[in-house]
Amino acid sequence: MGWRIPLTAKRLERNRTLNPFGLCQAIGVLDRNNVLIAGVVYHNWDPDCQSIELSFAADTPKWLHPSLIRDLMGYVYDTLGCNRAMAVVEMTNAPSRTFVERFGFRREGVATDGFGPGKNAVIYRLLKREWQQTRWARASLRTSIAA
Repeated sequence: MGWRIPLTAKRLERNRTLNPFGLCQAIGVLDRNNVLIAGVVYHNWDPDCQSIELSFAADTPKWLHPSLIRDLMGYVYDTLGCNRAMAVVEMTNAPSRTFVERFGFRREGVATDGFGPGKNAVIYRLLKREWQQTRWARASLRTSIAA
């Protein structure tokens, strides 16, 4: 389909081995013309708690390709060894809330004024076992079994 991840999960893992994770890691998604159309920032990683927070940004929803989703989330669960991923979305941002829900994230609660006065934050989580039940993870499992 022409999608590319300029910094693959394996390369990110090599970088993490050479340099500590730091404040965050990011993966950008380029279109066929090498224009950045989306990105994921992985931050607040806590290896002891096996948890991480994800922030997504995109110019278009058309970047959502199943193999790309598997790679982006595989970095969380397979490479970093997380059990829990979290996303925090402003309550009034319906497109972003729908987006994380499509990934399989589940609403956990609301942080009143989480994004400032009058801007509540919806807290979402996606546990590893929940991720494994999503269509993207299941498709990956079927592919690896067939190979």
